[in-house]
Amino acid sequence: HEKHAIFMKVPYIEQMTAAELSQFKELEWSTSLPEVAQRWKERLAKAIANYQIPEPALMNLYRANLWHVLITTDRDLPTGLYEHGAGTYEYPMYANEAMMVARSLEMRGEHEEARRLFEPCLVSQGVKPLPGNFKSQEGLLYAAAPKGYDYYTAQGYNMHHGFILWAVAEHYLWTRDKQYLQTVAPNLVAACDWITRERKATMILAPNGSKPLEW
Repeated sequence: HEKHAIFMKVPYIEQMTAAELSQFKELEWSTSLPEVAQRWKERLAKAIANYQIPEPALMNLYRANLWHVLITTDRDLPTGLYEHGAGTYEYPMYANEAMMVARSLEMRGEHEEARRLFEPCLVSQGVKPLPGNFKSQEGLLYAAAPKGYDYYTAQGYNMHHGFILWAVAEHYLWTRDKQYLQTVAPNLVAACDWITRERKATMILAPNGSKPLEW
């Protein structure tokens, strides 16, 4: 896999300091397990407070889905960004899918986690062009990581741009966080301008003066 091939070039990835490793070795299973389990139970309880389904199997699926989503999101070591591959292992970020997951997190009240999923696309806006008959990449929401670290970016689905734009804009409807909206407003405006430019690029009359189908 391309992502893993790049990491293989690094001599090693040290995820714990010596002090952290020492603390880790001192942990006892008998006391650690209840603490971790209780932490997850408390988080799940908040997430399902407003959603109760009278079918146990569906309720269990809904409960399990949250921690599946949280543990399947990679924290990319070189960039510090949280990259969500909806297919989990060895799966890049298909932005359209990741934004659907972000919306599910918004519905659960996990707004910070939702922001983490679309942040990579915002900081990487315009760094990679979409394949196809597009005239520009300025303002384009597609890449999942900055230039040089785009091993998380999946195939060039045209729908990625719209899904990301939708998720970031809708985040305000869930949170009413005006400060955050002001922070990302330039990204949203640039994304809308990209759509406007690309639409105008098709507005070319045919030789007989008629509008083509793609107008």
